Amino acid sequence: MRPDTLRGLKAEGYKPRTVKEELRDNLIAKIKAGAELFPGIVGYDKTVVPQLENALLSRHDFILLGLRGQAKTRILRQLKSFLDEALPVVAGCEIHDDPTAPICATCRKLAREMGDELPVAWIGRDARYNEKLATPDVSIADLIGDIDPIKAATKKLAFADEEVIHYGLVPRTNRGIFAINELPDLQPRIQVGLLNILEEKDVQIEHEASVSKIGEEQLFYLQSRGLSEAEASSMIVSGFIEPLVKELPMEYAVEMNRLIELQMEGSVG
Repeated sequence: MRPDTLRGLKAEGYKPRTVKEELRDNLIAKIKAGAELFPGIVGYDKTVVPQLENALLSRHDFILLGLRGQAKTRILRQLKSFLDEALPVVAGCEIHDDPTAPICATCRKLAREMGDELPVAWIGRDARYNEKLATPDVSIADLIGDIDPIKAATKKLAFADEEVIHYGLVPRTNRGIFAINELPDLQPRIQVGLLNILEEKDVQIEHEASVSKIGEEQLFYLQSRGLSEAEASSMIVSGFIEPLVKELPMEYAVEMNRLIELQMEGSVG
């Protein structure tokens, strides 16, 4: 029976590995055992498969180039077989946090409060693989994430707070394998964003109000929930300035809010 708390995980001697180390170790084990690496893939034994082996052994990200019907997607989906059978995660975490070193704000807080009693769940290989078909309408928000104004408003949190982030597919595949089909169909700026993750291991999510712009997607989302354009714009701007307003004396905060409301009335409609 697998442990269901951090205490049990430590007692079992669990040591986390990166995904690339996990893929490499399991590939080596399969090669030593003489197992078939990519079942059902025919004709690539002396071409594609050795290159894939080298890529996995070298812990590389890689791109598969070829015409339609050349088994690219099938190869990608078979990469799951090189993952461990099950992986421990913080129970309920959206991004499959490592119980021994959580990174999201919610899990860090939970780890401080519960210590070794932190609840642990186990996920299988299928839950650790995500793929996305690239189309021209795919956005950074879809892949990386965005600020969720509804979450900020309901939890009364500033837009700078980690807990208002709506995670995209890439962070939701944390500690797993993420693949994109038809990469050239992505808009160039989206490709640049993904390249930044691969090369710099870094991504930034900013709110449009920080660059004097209110995003059309956020306006549409709020208006679809019954708010008028003016109410939606006001909510977005108010959420952005909230940390500043909290630092002001009451009389100045009231005056500032009144001036912003007047400015919004003149800019919307």
